[in-house]
Amino acid sequence: MAPDLKRSRNTLIVAASLLVIAVACVVTAACTEPGSPVREPGPSLAGTSWTLDSYIAGNGTLVPALAGTEVTASFSDDGSLTGSAGCNSYGTIYHLDGANLSIEPPGSTKMYCSEPPGIMEQENRYLALLTEVASVRLEGDRLILTDADGTDLLFFEQATSSPELSPVGTEWVLQGYISPEKEAISSVIAGTTVTATFTSGGNLTGSAGCNRYGGGYTLDGANLSVSSLFSTLIYCEEPEGVMDQEALYLALLEDVSSWRLEGGRLILTDADGTDLLFFEQAQVEQES
Repeated sequence: MAPDLKRSRNTLIVAASLLVIAVACVVTAACTEPGSPVREPGPSLAGTSWTLDSYIAGNGTLVPALAGTEVTASFSDDGSLTGSAGCNSYGTIYHLDGANLSIEPPGSTKMYCSEPPGIMEQENRYLALLTEVASVRLEGDRLILTDADGTDLLFFEQATSSPELSPVGTEWVLQGYISPEKEAISSVIAGTTVTATFTSGGNLTGSAGCNRYGGGYTLDGANLSVSSLFSTLIYCEEPEGVMDQEALYLALLEDVSSWRLEGGRLILTDADGTDLLFFEQAQVEQES
């Protein structure tokens, strides 16, 4: 074979080989520049719920969550993070990119809890630490949130699901509700008590803060709808704003589409996945 012809054939073979490699790189995305870091996939948080086990204190020591408190974090697939901070309910937005996690400053209800001692200090520390989070990792059933310096801040255990739990048969006391603009969570006005009881017969009854109300509800798994609401027609002047709160509460009930229990709290949500109403179980008075 002539040398020029042989060189041409070899050139075509090399070119064909390079084309095959290039196509394989495009199809499999397996080729990287020399020295390029390989991006490790991060954990999937959407649809998971966690209970705080311990956290880093201001002096840098690791302390367990207070006995008798339950601090929770639930990550929704729409990018929202909600939970109980121990006393108050909170909500915010999270951004997850691989193992990188950032959490926007949370909003919360504004209740004050005196028991157990130290609960408000723990709550304030927890909410502050959330905003310092820069990354996340999973170790078994534990979720660990870390700051930009690599310091582990918050340690969670996976929340256990209890499919037998139900909102039915319990009196619930409203702790917070979404604002009309659905931009923040408001606490119930001091001096008012708003309640909801779902009876086994499909009836919903309670106090809206001033008036008694009632209606029907339909429960199908996690789906919940409220219908045919009615109330008494008393007008209350005190405390200020009670009637506006009552009207908003009843309107929000009619928007409810689903429910969930989170750390012993009942949360009612609309069809878009927005948390509307936050309840706690009513305290049962002990007979003396």
